[in-house]
Amino acid sequence: MPHASNHPASQGAAAGHPGTQNGTRGSTAAFGHRSRRRSAFVRYPMRAPRRPSCVPEAFLLFEFACQLALAFTTLSAARVLVRVAAFAASLALLVALRPGRRAHPAQGPAFWIVLIVALSIFHPSTNGWLAGAAQASLYIAIVGPLFWVPRLRVDAQTLRRVLLIVWTFQTVNAGVGVLQVYFPGHLQPNLSAAVASVGDAYVKDLHLATPDGRWIFRPMGLSDVPGGAAMAGLYAVLLGMGFFLSRRALWIRLACVTSMSLGIFCIYLSQVRSLLAVLVVSGIAFGAVLVWRGQKMQSIVLSVMLATLVMSGFHYAASIGGADIGSRLAAITDHPEEMYLQERGHFLIETIQDALPKYPLGAGLGRWGMTNHYFGDNTNSESAPLWVEIQWTGWLFDGGVPLILAYVIALAVTLRATLKIALSHDRSGLWPWAAMLFGYDMGAIANTFAYPVFIGQSGLEFWLFNALLWSAADAARRPRSMLRLKP
Repeated sequence: MPHASNHPASQGAAAGHPGTQNGTRGSTAAFGHRSRRRSAFVRYPMRAPRRPSCVPEAFLLFEFACQLALAFTTLSAARVLVRVAAFAASLALLVALRPGRRAHPAQGPAFWIVLIVALSIFHPSTNGWLAGAAQASLYIAIVGPLFWVPRLRVDAQTLRRVLLIVWTFQTVNAGVGVLQVYFPGHLQPNLSAAVASVGDAYVKDLHLATPDGRWIFRPMGLSDVPGGAAMAGLYAVLLGMGFFLSRRALWIRLACVTSMSLGIFCIYLSQVRSLLAVLVVSGIAFGAVLVWRGQKMQSIVLSVMLATLVMSGFHYAASIGGADIGSRLAAITDHPEEMYLQERGHFLIETIQDALPKYPLGAGLGRWGMTNHYFGDNTNSESAPLWVEIQWTGWLFDGGVPLILAYVIALAVTLRATLKIALSHDRSGLWPWAAMLFGYDMGAIANTFAYPVFIGQSGLEFWLFNALLWSAADAARRPRSMLRLKP
């Protein structure tokens, strides 16, 4: 005989109590108010987050592949196409990616840059429609990352991967430059046709004398320009400092010190003295941000390490490169003002005193640089080629005072945005990279007084890095919601 339970629920089930299956309606009446209250918020399965875009990494790898093709392959007629391929890719992304709601703070002045150079195509002294359109397209491609990077889904990991790719490539680049000095004639890239066309006297100045009396090109690294490995050395040092600050693993920090040593040594061997000044400016700005954040110990460690590498690198480079390196670099510490005026300062003075009154609204597009070399028509004396050694002269020729003002505002807004991220205390972990990029930005601006930075690959990378940093910080600020309100 079955045992009858004394539990009320069991008794209710046998008697048809309202709280049983036979009394479902009563159960709903008794507990319906709780069910209705709980149904107001429904926990939906959270969608798997979309993976960050790999476009920035692919873009950089494509850019570096084009650089290697120019340096180590015989391309003949296709050389022009490879030279412009990375900039064409930036233009393609600008057109292909759908505009979003997010916008980098410097997009406003960047738009004015685009508008000014577009109108400069119609300048009476523009060197033909082809050269003018090519120069304007080059400007648009270089500032393009400010527009197309915010349209991508990127995060802090995307920025780290991009910087890791750059650091690895540029460290290898600087290492190859050092090997080119140790083993002359080996690993030697092709010489840029634009450099060779300037003349034998100019090309001769791009050589250095070894202690055994041989004359060799300044280290090219993985580029086709003598002395081009110096820029790779600068990247190796700055990014090495960033990874040293953000990673505590011993092997990573040893790799950082090795990379920085190669970079400084390569800068010395390349005899590009302006980049030593840029390195000092970048290091000071980087350290100042660390002090501002209260990271005084990290600032002291990086400063001591950088100073040690700079001094030891000088003595070692002088022993390898001979007295020529020592004498050229000694001028930086002995008479820096006279050295700058003699080497680059007179170009700035000529720009202010001579070119500015003559070309307040620009001199027309396509009259200098690679654009004139590849696309220019120099048969017309009204649009004859112009010589540019510093960025300020190039801006003046291409768009006059309006272009200079627009670019200065874009740089100032970018610096402010980068500094704001560097001084933030959020949990995104971006501040070390923002501090490093602030130093990098200050160095790039200082370099405009010695080199046309924003008219080539270095300018494209400047805007790419800063756009990635801002986009990653913007993504970190936007919260994710797991609950949705159901009416």
